[in-house]
Amino acid sequence: PHHRDRPRPFSRPPLPVMAAFASATALRPTVASLRGKCRSQKRVRAAVTRAVISNRPSPDALYSGTDRLGKQISATGASLAGWAPASWREREALQQPNYDDQAELEMALAEIASRPPLVFAGEARSLQAQLANAAAGNAFVLFGGDCAESFKEFNTDQVRDTYRVLLQMSIVLMYGAGVPVVKLGRMAGQFAKPRSEDLETIDGVSLPSYRGDNINACEFTPEARRPDPARLLKAYDQSCSTLNLLRAFSNGGDAAMQRGSKGNLDF
Repeated sequence: PHHRDRPRPFSRPPLPVMAAFASATALRPTVASLRGKCRSQKRVRAAVTRAVISNRPSPDALYSGTDRLGKQISATGASLAGWAPASWREREALQQPNYDDQAELEMALAEIASRPPLVFAGEARSLQAQLANAAAGNAFVLFGGDCAESFKEFNTDQVRDTYRVLLQMSIVLMYGAGVPVVKLGRMAGQFAKPRSEDLETIDGVSLPSYRGDNINACEFTPEARRPDPARLLKAYDQSCSTLNLLRAFSNGGDAAMQRGSKGNLDF
């Protein structure tokens, strides 16, 4: 055979060439490293352009002056001049039902006052701190829920589904905005419905307007439309059960990022 058709013996490149090739391969950026670099740059830019507030700010430190009580200023800087637990009764309140039995109303209010609070002061201060963080541009606020809760539609699945929708929406917002999301549920006490008129007239018959299940019923009858103070107690009980479910879902692992897509299995 011709000498050009003969197989040539394998010749290894010089060692310096191999070393240079290995170094270049090692220095070549991967797709994952490029993505991580872009994300880190976004975080740096965000930290520079926004007012930095710690992830877990202390609400009590917003106003820590020793003369806070003397100046009647709350921990968040709000004025407490002239404030008392019952001072709200001195102000004009709109959208209020007209109860025909004041003694029955006072008994219901006294019963609610003797029960534990639905939300504690520490939870309120924590929310204040998170909202302040969002106001500084470090978080996004998501507020969602039904227009008004009802007694008939209350069940575990209803609360769970609303909770899941809010979590899934927050995941999308966190991915798009690149900031934490403060999730607020319009539930566990959202019963009342404002009305433009105190009375509703149908076929010449006028009855009190339906103001929500914690006030009266939606059926157009004198008995159903009568403002009933006992409904306030039922609204308290349902709100308490709703909050217990929400806390169980949140502390039981349902709020984990890994479980965000499992809610789609029910559709």
